Amino acid sequence: RFRELYALYAGELTDLHGLMRGWCAKRQCLSDDLEIEATYMRVRAFKPHMLWEVSPHQGFTTMVLLSALKKNGFGRLISFDLMDKCRDGIPATLAEDRWTFVEGDFKAMYPKHLNTSRPDYLFLDSFHSYEFGRFYTTELFPAMGGGHLPVSLHDVYNPGFWNDKVTGRSSAYPDWMPNEEGLVVIDWLKDQPHVCGVYTLAKSRTDEQVKLHTDIRAIREGILGAGTGIRGVDGLDPTLYFELNC
Repeated sequence: RFRELYALYAGELTDLHGLMRGWCAKRQCLSDDLEIEATYMRVRAFKPHMLWEVSPHQGFTTMVLLSALKKNGFGRLISFDLMDKCRDGIPATLAEDRWTFVEGDFKAMYPKHLNTSRPDYLFLDSFHSYEFGRFYTTELFPAMGGGHLPVSLHDVYNPGFWNDKVTGRSSAYPDWMPNEEGLVVIDWLKDQPHVCGVYTLAKSRTDEQVKLHTDIRAIREGILGAGTGIRGVDGLDPTLYFELNC
């Protein structure tokens, strides 16, 4: 499927690289090119009508999501965060009438928004702790109802995010091991009969994952060319992708 998607969206990805290169020169960019491109292509392919982004920070992923929605020709994005650090960085040509930023505690606010703006795509990048993993799996996901729901959970395979203050994390846990939030969600996914499309582009140390990462890099370079993009393809790619209610 990645070969098909890269071939289909190659020109758009080149345009996205140009847009994000200028944006990243002024602000914090948190993913490498494989993850940027996968996120963009996923939104283009699923074509959501209502996309929720939890914790956009400075708006890096917001830019990618809005770019994909603009190309889709429809769809809205609601971004939730405790503080507004992103609104002044999103161009009006992208925001237009397709983006809403909501400031406050997502856990307190989401039930109200479910009544009026139920999502058909979730992008989660909040505090990467056991507590948030439990919140997603025991409260948020069940509240979404029974409709098909693609989910992107960022920073699952990022050794820099162990927010429960685990003593000696660097020596006790290898880089490829999921963080606390990710461990909770992965354990939960194992017992869900209606989940599909589970994968990550992270370079974990399992033979299967290393092969997937290597194969997708080869597909990408064969279509886009080596050395293209914004930040290179040697980063962590820590997002976990899956679909609920398949």
